[in-house]
Amino acid sequence: MVVGNLSLIAHTYHQTLSQSASIVSVFAWTYAIATPLLALSTNRFNKRSLFLILLAVFLAGTLLSAFAPSLPIFLFSRVMTASVAGLMESLMSVIAYQLATTDQQRSMLVAWIYTGFSIASAVGNPLGTFIANLWRWQDAFIMVAIITVLATVVATSLIPKDLVNEPASFKERLVLFSDRRI
Repeated sequence: MVVGNLSLIAHTYHQTLSQSASIVSVFAWTYAIATPLLALSTNRFNKRSLFLILLAVFLAGTLLSAFAPSLPIFLFSRVMTASVAGLMESLMSVIAYQLATTDQQRSMLVAWIYTGFSIASAVGNPLGTFIANLWRWQDAFIMVAIITVLATVVATSLIPKDLVNEPASFKERLVLFSDRRI
């Protein structure tokens, strides 16, 4: 959503477009670096609890984005959301895998998850830009916050509390990085 509204965000914080473009880079780098590090360090946590905590952090970051009084606070809010977004995506796949009882169900659930992310990526930017042009760019973040609250309610009601936790040692998790295909 930031990409489509970058000029509006720059104007709000009295920055040039090139100064504000760092918002996109900061998000991308945080997402890329934080996702594997958090995945490695949170493997022992209860998956339901972890997912709900990640949703809460994402919600807090999104609300902070909507109400950030300055560019540094807005940047911090984007770091908050980027740091948990990738892990939420990965964790959803793990939870779906554990909830499904057959390989066909697992394949379908994972396909639906990634279809949802693809649709959100393709529709989110134009929809966020449309909302920003209709009202304010901050309202696009408020829309995401509302969707996050709804997702939290759904996750709370659908994800069982007793998901099997299969912790691996730190060394066992790092073995993935030695696989050339990965």
